[in-house]
Amino acid sequence: MNKDTGMVVEIKGKTCIILTSGGEFREVALPSGNVRLGDEIAFAPAKIPAWWKPLLAAAGVFLLLWAGFLYSGWSNEAVAYVGLDINPSIELGLNRRQLVCQAGSLDAEGAALLQKAAVRGLPLEKAIAALLAEAVTSRYLDPARENVVLTTVTAAKDEKREMPAEQQISRYIENALRASGARAEVVVVETAPQVRRQAQEAGLSTGKYLLYLRGAQAGLPVSIEELKEETLAGLEAKKHFKARDLMRDLTNPAGETQQEKEAEIQKERDFPGLHRAPDDREKDGIREQSGNRAQAEETEEKINEKRETVPGRDKFPGAGEEKERKAEGGGERKE
Repeated sequence: MNKDTGMVVEIKGKTCIILTSGGEFREVALPSGNVRLGDEIAFAPAKIPAWWKPLLAAAGVFLLLWAGFLYSGWSNEAVAYVGLDINPSIELGLNRRQLVCQAGSLDAEGAALLQKAAVRGLPLEKAIAALLAEAVTSRYLDPARENVVLTTVTAAKDEKREMPAEQQISRYIENALRASGARAEVVVVETAPQVRRQAQEAGLSTGKYLLYLRGAQAGLPVSIEELKEETLAGLEAKKHFKARDLMRDLTNPAGETQQEKEAEIQKERDFPGLHRAPDDREKDGIREQSGNRAQAEETEEKINEKRETVPGRDKFPGAGEEKERKAEGGGERKE
């Protein structure tokens, strides 16, 4: 058995610390006999048993496979979705590195476009450039006419930290359109995760479903079937609207967020009138009972006049309020 030597620098009971010829400090068993500090002793280097070697090799392979599995799951997990409505509709899933990890479509044309433009693994900018270039080649975008590219960006969850910015996506699209020689109305909108889920249930892209919601809020009759069958440019010409104008904040006096606005729109569609302010609902009730707006205003004026002419209101507030209630109610009720 080969042995190494080292100089004793510390004695610790039944063991000692030695400095090996290679400059390493090691703790070894204290040899028998009178061993003092500074003595050079021989020791046998520790060896791994032969039967451990295959186990260590297997453990190393397992760790490599597990690390690869974790990395693959991490890189294929979408943290944001970018939807492109260029007729057809395409949706790209982005991982934390802003690389395309998922790509899908709702129709055969979109699937064919994705097959021609391989975008998986590409950065978002290159993926958009490849898709729009192929869309021009396949005549989905016609350089001879005005086109529409409606784009939505949605967080996979409620986290927005890893989402690309709207302005950044808009710049990617405009650069790609310039390079391909096509002209288009570019609209980029941030949407909430629940809107994307509702769009999937309706069989629409997120962008077209948001257009449907906004159209309902603006009083524009656009049906889900029309959105499925017609191009965006065709709908704009037929319904006389611009997607860019429709996607702007229609009513936002309180500075509510985009997600709050979309939730409010959906609430109005599901429960018409229930989320309006109480004063508004009361005025609507007065108008319905009076028959028209003029009669409702006249009724309100009469109520106000009665309030002002109740005697004793200033001197005896309690009595005034009692008489006011009687006046508004048309007198005392008789049992």
